[in-house]
Amino acid sequence: MQILEALPTIHGIFLGIGTAFFSAFALFAYQKYEESKNKLVNVLSEAESYHEGFTMFKDENFISEGGSLDWGGSGKKVLRKAKSFYQDLDYKEYKIPRQAQSDTDIYNTTHSLCSFLSQLISSYLFSDINNLAEFKKSDTCRLKEISTRINLLNLYWQSHSQSLIALAERCTKVKSMQTQLNLKEEFEQQISSSQIEYTNEEKNDIWHTSFQPRLKDTEDYGQILTKYFDIISVYNHRVIPQLTKSLAIHQQVIVSFNLKENTVLALKATAFIFVLGILTPIFLLGLKTDIQLVWSPFLPYFLAVLTCIPYVFVWIKLFRKVKNMNYR
Repeated sequence: MQILEALPTIHGIFLGIGTAFFSAFALFAYQKYEESKNKLVNVLSEAESYHEGFTMFKDENFISEGGSLDWGGSGKKVLRKAKSFYQDLDYKEYKIPRQAQSDTDIYNTTHSLCSFLSQLISSYLFSDINNLAEFKKSDTCRLKEISTRINLLNLYWQSHSQSLIALAERCTKVKSMQTQLNLKEEFEQQISSSQIEYTNEEKNDIWHTSFQPRLKDTEDYGQILTKYFDIISVYNHRVIPQLTKSLAIHQQVIVSFNLKENTVLALKATAFIFVLGILTPIFLLGLKTDIQLVWSPFLPYFLAVLTCIPYVFVWIKLFRKVKNMNYR
């Protein structure tokens, strides 16, 4: 009888202690989760800041509807073709003969390369911060894929930078000449369609004031390409290592604390103890008084042991979690 009467008080005290302990644990776990998530988001935000304001090309689409990069197909094809035009500059010791290429081929290949690199940087890399911050196994696989491809592109630039810069400079000249021809044609059409008879001096003034300044708007493909590979180098040597470390820590926090599962477990244990350890003894004692209910003398001991099992299980589980923590 005394055990049955004491159970509600004992469990009330233990539940209070357990609730206070778990609240502290949950708060600590949530703080660690937020810290790791914020570090991850900061790294991703920093990664995005490196390509703000860079030139974007969309002549060709290298990104599929699912967001994956066409690396093995058109991506590798344009990388191979771009380095082939001036490969004699990369392998001078082999004296490789330079093949003649048309200006159109030079221009189209350079634009395809710029489209591939700009879309890789702006659309393929770390395009969804919120989803990546909520760790999923697929994000780790994707990060490994990104790391491999960024490393390959960095090696590609180190091995073929001379030929690629020569290609880009040739493209700039081709674009500049084409722009100049277009402007001259536009200028001549404007002069011929005008009803005014311009002197040569007036024609020169019109050309220098309205048309020649537009020649300066021609893109410098050498600078654009160098900018792309500078970003890739920063990703390879700084962003990817930081992101790999931050994502690993974030993953460890989620797996170690598993706050959602532990909270559900604590609520179930609390409900079990409350029903069997507090309400049941109160009802039994009330029924004994009201209707002289008689039960087995082993019932109080059974309830005492049964309702103590959740404490042991939850506390052992939390003790192991806390003991294995190595966060600073």
